[in-house]
Amino acid sequence: MFLFGGLRKEFYEKNGRISMKLSVVIVARNEEKNIARCIESVLKHTAVVGPVEVLLADSASTDRTVEIASIYPINIISLKPEWPLSPSAGRFSGVNNVSGEYVLIIDGDMELLGGWVEEAISFMRINQKAAAVVGRHYDIYYLENGSLSEPCVSRSSAGKNSIRKEPYIFASSIFRRDYLQEVGNFHPFLRAEEEAEISCRLIQKGYDLYFLPYDSIRHYTIPRRSFQETIRRSRRNLWSGMGDMLSWCLRRGYYKILWQRFKVFFSFIFLMLSAICGLTLFVFFGNLGGLIVMFLPGWFWLLMVVKKRSFVDGSLSFINFAVISWSLFLSLFRRVPPIDTYPRDVISVKKM
Repeated sequence: MFLFGGLRKEFYEKNGRISMKLSVVIVARNEEKNIARCIESVLKHTAVVGPVEVLLADSASTDRTVEIASIYPINIISLKPEWPLSPSAGRFSGVNNVSGEYVLIIDGDMELLGGWVEEAISFMRINQKAAAVVGRHYDIYYLENGSLSEPCVSRSSAGKNSIRKEPYIFASSIFRRDYLQEVGNFHPFLRAEEEAEISCRLIQKGYDLYFLPYDSIRHYTIPRRSFQETIRRSRRNLWSGMGDMLSWCLRRGYYKILWQRFKVFFSFIFLMLSAICGLTLFVFFGNLGGLIVMFLPGWFWLLMVVKKRSFVDGSLSFINFAVISWSLFLSLFRRVPPIDTYPRDVISVKKM
């Protein structure tokens, strides 16, 4: 806290009160139970930075998301239902329809925390090579009994307690809009991993990404280690989206980011292919060594159960590994369209 107060004081002494155009892009699809909380937190905690432009980029919601959002003094655009829809498409369309020097991107199931925006922008004004900054995120889980869990530090923020450069940013971050546009904006055809991909392009241009140890976001979601979350991610094609990322990055030569993000899954794919080879050797040639190799996935499952100290959690981890790895394998035969082919004629629902 003292560190950031010092940064903000230094900026104020040089530049006076923060006064620049900030845009907030709220990305949502069917978030009627969360959207009011998100919008209210944004309006409350961005007022300090001066003029603020808030835009909801709605991905063709079929519930009351847009109806609820229309009550508030914000702009609203809607993507068309026949378009390829994804969180990344919402980011792409949102960035194309705002004008701020800085862009805060937040999902509709998130809540902005006080103090983060002014601290982040102060840091970026001092560090001109900073293309994006991300703060500490907290997860709040919807429990089976209808209550909410206590906030817990998200996995992406765990163990980070100082300013540090990052190889990629995640979830809700603040971007310099000019830098985003310079590298081509988010990739709207990626159904997942869009933050890692845009991070790769920003770093290749010579820009920096930072984690700032300051509370920024609360994320209201389903418990990560649950079959419900696995089903949700499958229905929203988030697992398949990881395959999109692999396909796109292989063709672009983004090998470093691929290894950073997927090395564990590459190892799992190798394990499964080895098991298939082992089965072939045993069935057709009677090779006992092949029998041992054939059961490697079983040993991996047992390792997961022991590591998680739970039969259910270990089995769930194994299922997730298998589904993601299969999606990555299939992506070798899939081609992701280029960014500039995504439609731009969004529907303007409300304009302030």
